[in-house]
Amino acid sequence: MLAERWITEPSAFIELNNVQSAFSKAAKSYHHHNVLQRFSSDRLLSQVELKDTVLDLGAGPGTSYQSKDAQVFCIDIAHTMLTTLKQNYPEYHAIQGDAHSLPFQNCSIDFLVSNVALQWCHDFNQAITEAARVIKPNGELHISMVGNDSLNELTQLGLRANDFLSMSEYASAFKAYEWRDVEVIEYKKVCYFDSFKALLYSIKGVGASVPSNQLNHSVALRGRKDWMRLVERAELLRTPQGLPLTYNIVQIRAIRA
Repeated sequence: MLAERWITEPSAFIELNNVQSAFSKAAKSYHHHNVLQRFSSDRLLSQVELKDTVLDLGAGPGTSYQSKDAQVFCIDIAHTMLTTLKQNYPEYHAIQGDAHSLPFQNCSIDFLVSNVALQWCHDFNQAITEAARVIKPNGELHISMVGNDSLNELTQLGLRANDFLSMSEYASAFKAYEWRDVEVIEYKKVCYFDSFKALLYSIKGVGASVPSNQLNHSVALRGRKDWMRLVERAELLRTPQGLPLTYNIVQIRAIRA
């Protein structure tokens, strides 16, 4: 099932190292801040019965699949995430690797799942090409990604949010000769937080922090006064439920042709 190499070679694309470093640092804090990830995972897997060979792509510190009939392989680019995963789920097979070059043989996986991870791929089309290669005929793919126009509250505060692909751009990676019964939906999820610090840590604490070099020119955090002014601006967005942070989630289900 596995290819001869268990760990893929590092990508030459410099941003991959940045993503790997960020998620490595977040391994210990991930489960304290993964509000969106838990919600998205529950929705993604609510109607899926995983069995046989399962690949969790971008597994992070792990997800409980509660299936006795599944052999679970977990891939993540961050070694420390996999160390935490093995502590949580010692029965899973943890493999450090990259979605662009999966260390698996052709047609070896029955189910591929990925929860809000593949939006970090620098080449989403290549990731789906690799998924098509390793999934067996009639095998299933169940993935979710953060879509464009997410995190607009950060933009309102003068912070530059990451750019993500649109629903149609994600969908275009699924070629008719490789996939059938492709279902693509998009839904909005608003997470609420008691404080602005908690809101930011919901991003930073899972490894997806806003880089300091991506602050708009209108935001310059030179000290506590600047921070307090930013907090005051954030408080203007408060609702009865708390401070909002809005995500557009693209969810795709498909069967390998």
